[in-house]
Amino acid sequence: MQYADIRIEIPATHVPLDLYSENMDVALRFGALPDSSLMAQKLGSFSTTTYASPAYIGTHGAPESPDDLCLRPTLVLHQARTESGLIWTLSSKGRKARSFALRPPSWRAIRFCFWTLLSLAMEFCLQWIMAPEVATGRLCKVLPDWSGPPQHLHALSPGARAPSPKLRGFLRYLKAHLRFPPST
Repeated sequence: MQYADIRIEIPATHVPLDLYSENMDVALRFGALPDSSLMAQKLGSFSTTTYASPAYIGTHGAPESPDDLCLRPTLVLHQARTESGLIWTLSSKGRKARSFALRPPSWRAIRFCFWTLLSLAMEFCLQWIMAPEVATGRLCKVLPDWSGPPQHLHALSPGARAPSPKLRGFLRYLKAHLRFPPST
């Protein structure tokens, strides 16, 4: 085993943790990064789009335009949180990007798939997360010509410390094994 001495503890949260006080070597973060003393290394980007279950579409109908999203229960990534509330920004080839203010029943990622699979809402999410559900037919893309901004994945580490050999090995492993779609 190439990295047998590496042990990983993964606190999964959308709340940025203080790597210094938590004595953490690295954090993986999606979306825009705040200014900080942390060192950031971009690992890649993932596409985002909107999904619903076939039962949801059967009951409520498929949205015909992004304007329809404001009238329906929707779920969003925490990266959509702004000072103005939760915003989805969607774009389509040949059209100007548009932003939509939403009021989701939940924005905690762990609950998303359950709400969507239970046909209670549509979801705006990373395509790689939803790909298995789309492949099995449990979910489908809605407004397939519209997509959200790419979500960038960064590895953040304390800037005051030199990266340990274990951290460098972990980052090499991530770069070798994460599969990012081609950039568009």
